[in-house]
Amino acid sequence: METKHIEYSYKKYTIILLVIFLLALIIPRVVHSLRYSKLRILWQIGGLGSMIIHGISVFFSIINSIFIFFEFRETKKSNYVWLIVSLIPFLYWSYFLIYIFFFLPSNY
Repeated sequence: METKHIEYSYKKYTIILLVIFLLALIIPRVVHSLRYSKLRILWQIGGLGSMIIHGISVFFSIINSIFIFFEFRETKKSNYVWLIVSLIPFLYWSYFLIYIFFFLPSNY
């Protein structure tokens, strides 16, 4: 059974995903100076927005990587650089969660 090929530009979406992830890293550093000013609400919105963007980028990182994997499987052409670049948000959070849970000492 032959499947219909869907036009999916994984390179474009991988770059967009990486830019969104980098923005989520930069936003808290930019709004941190507003923490003790009258514009504290912008600091709160920036922090919450950054967390939401991180969650979205990790979710779409996994989805995009699955699409890239299936694209490689269909075309028999593998370019693992794009797969690894697409997984950067997921790997970033996986590394820190593993470090926190297994390598930081517990006080209990």
